[in-house]
Amino acid sequence: MQNQREDSGRVAYVDALRGFALVGVGLVHYLERFAGGLLPDYVTDGLGHGPADAILTGVLWASFGKFFALFSILFGVSFAMMAERAADSNDLWRTIGLRSSGLLLIGLLHQAFYRGDILIVYALLGLGLLLVVEWRSRYLSLLAAVCLLGIPATVTWWWTGGYGLEVLAGDSPGAIAYAEVLVAGSWGEVAWANLTVGLTHKMQIYFGFLGRGWYTLAYALVGVLAWRERRLFAEVDGRLLHFGDLLASLPRVLLALAVAMVVTFAFAGWPVDWSSAYAFVGYRLYDMTNFLVALLLAYGVFRWLRRGGDLPRALVPYGQLALTNYLIQSLVGTALLYGWGGGGLVQLSLPQLFFLCGSLTVIQLVGSRLWRTHIGRGPVEWALRKWMTLTELKVKKRSMGLSPVKKL
Repeated sequence: MQNQREDSGRVAYVDALRGFALVGVGLVHYLERFAGGLLPDYVTDGLGHGPADAILTGVLWASFGKFFALFSILFGVSFAMMAERAADSNDLWRTIGLRSSGLLLIGLLHQAFYRGDILIVYALLGLGLLLVVEWRSRYLSLLAAVCLLGIPATVTWWWTGGYGLEVLAGDSPGAIAYAEVLVAGSWGEVAWANLTVGLTHKMQIYFGFLGRGWYTLAYALVGVLAWRERRLFAEVDGRLLHFGDLLASLPRVLLALAVAMVVTFAFAGWPVDWSSAYAFVGYRLYDMTNFLVALLLAYGVFRWLRRGGDLPRALVPYGQLALTNYLIQSLVGTALLYGWGGGGLVQLSLPQLFFLCGSLTVIQLVGSRLWRTHIGRGPVEWALRKWMTLTELKVKKRSMGLSPVKKL
């Protein structure tokens, strides 16, 4: 009974943290105008360049990658929870396989609206984690460290000669063509661009110069280890945090990495020569800072939740409906900003986008609490669970030699 209460506290913390990460993800997506990449300068010319715009631009650039890292760590936590519940390896492969196929279908539909979809990546990542989840913790830690240090990304960069550098150029022909589709294209034209060139763009981001795929794997592995090693969640239950000394040193390490990153980028020139080794090393340092910031954010919510903070507790139902809320963010945002909808891409300033994001977040927070109280599982979460259940029933009936309509 004590273990059940402890796990309940940990799960509530994970839900609150997932909700917090999703708020940050939504903020970044709105401030970047749901472009899923850099836009040509002409798109936002004349939309305001006052102090508020400058501050929000700084918030956007400072937030890139941080909430994504936190969200990916929590994906690893969820994966570890499912792996723990599976009775044996066969159950685990079936469960993750079914869930990944469902996520892939949802992700492709989401990709048609917004090319920055993450569900496709998580669907594939879940299958990849199956290959290593039964490793001992020390080996998982080593693999995570190798990825966090940028070793696979470095090998990819060297082997491909800088594959994917074009995603960092907002004035490239590809970026200009995509911006024109977003500004004046129909929904069908946007969907076609997202499901063709957009998927290529995703490959460039995750397995090209940016190497985000390797870091996503590392973040997920950290989440798996965090759940597997229960002592990392000790303070949720009011006990001494075992790695408190390590967390206390993170701000100093983060500061050192940030200084090293700025100095390294200074040698890359301005505008930055992304093909240079300095830019590549600087971006690896940036990825490491993202990871450390994600840990500090997690610890901040950790402390707030323990002290009875109202906001993190309000985030619990929001995090429980994370999949539904994530999709709503994109559907509302693209409908407001793209040319097939409200056309706000070339009309709304950053303060206006910030207000829209905040308003939607408040509505979702209230709506999530009411939904969880009166209905239960979120609609998309329910559909995914239904998909897994129906597929499992078909597998069981075939294994018994029964047709789906034959009665015993």
